[in-house]
Amino acid sequence: MLDPSDRKKVSCGVEDGKHRDDEVQAFFEQLFLDMGKMLQAQAFRLLGDWHQAEDAVQEAFCVALKREESNHNVLTHPNIEGFMVRVVQNTVRNMRHRQQSAQAFLNELQALAVERMQDAGPEYSLVELKDICQKVLSCQEYEVLEEIILNNGSYSELSRRTGVDPGTLRKRLQRALKKLRENMEEAH
Repeated sequence: MLDPSDRKKVSCGVEDGKHRDDEVQAFFEQLFLDMGKMLQAQAFRLLGDWHQAEDAVQEAFCVALKREESNHNVLTHPNIEGFMVRVVQNTVRNMRHRQQSAQAFLNELQALAVERMQDAGPEYSLVELKDICQKVLSCQEYEVLEEIILNNGSYSELSRRTGVDPGTLRKRLQRALKKLRENMEEAH
């Protein structure tokens, strides 16, 4: 594991910001090498899916790095290992919440599809509901909705692929869901 004296050297840093960034990067890389597999195993036990466990650990390291960048002194935390375990647990909890919200939304869409099929005949389907989503939502909102909800993707993967901050992606999904709910209510 990490030697506490190494953390002190990193946290004291040099006044040069670039050098400090390199030191922080090196610290988190070493932390990942030391704890990554154990954290992934823990996330796997909680989630039951290895790919989601990898996403959870990656997201947890992003959270820790952001906290360090916002001067929360993660590097000097007296129990960095315990801190990272807690961050992974919180990340898994958040992922489960997102999955439950996504499943509830899919159930709403399916109920709407069944209702439309009963009202207007068999020409309405889930494919047409996707078309409705594309008409109601902006391209960016639809991309997030499709990746996160329909394809059961992760914010971190979509963020890596698009270069957009995960927080921004979450806001886009919230706006998309709100627009679709309002549109569904208007249709009734």
